[in-house]
Amino acid sequence: HGVYKFSRGLVKLANPQFNKTTHRYEITFDEWASIEPVDDDPHLPTQQYEFKPIDQLEQLAENANIDVIGVIHSYDQAMQIKTRSDPPRDVNKRDLTVVDQSGVEVKVTLWAENATQNDSVFDGNPVIALKGARISRFNDSTSLSANKMEIHPQCTEANALYQWYHQSGGAAQPIIRLSAQRGMGGGSWPLIKTIEEHRLACQTMGMGENEKT
Repeated sequence: HGVYKFSRGLVKLANPQFNKTTHRYEITFDEWASIEPVDDDPHLPTQQYEFKPIDQLEQLAENANIDVIGVIHSYDQAMQIKTRSDPPRDVNKRDLTVVDQSGVEVKVTLWAENATQNDSVFDGNPVIALKGARISRFNDSTSLSANKMEIHPQCTEANALYQWYHQSGGAAQPIIRLSAQRGMGGGSWPLIKTIEEHRLACQTMGMGENEKT
């Protein structure tokens, strides 16, 4: 990591097919560009985000790239899988569940070097910011795939999330999974995690306990 000075770039309209940011313009640098290291400046802006609340992700288009911030509620061990490319190649992945103040959690898949970081990075329910995460959907389930992450980001949203989860009871409140199963009558059901939650959901929807779902 470091601070660099870029010059002799070409400003042009962004191509949304390849540029997943929200900026209208982009800068390209060719072999004539000049890139020079300079002294660090603490007043330079850090990574900029446009966070979307987790409970609004289902309203967004599949494959959209978004910024999300939340608390790591749980995480799985890193694992290696083979891609479907020709020829297949090995890649590392790790699944997390991330929750925010909306009380909704979403599965996030990290890839490559982000996935293989030491488990201690994810211990203690830290705040995580995702840049340009891609929305995926499978069997009515919404999830995120991310290549850029920041643990303990320095922003006001992160401070509020940490206080909500660790000091204001957020860790103990009921969490809804950001995914749905099609129920009777074309409605949607929250994914039920326990038999008791299933029973309560049936009562809420006006069904008897002996009726089959």
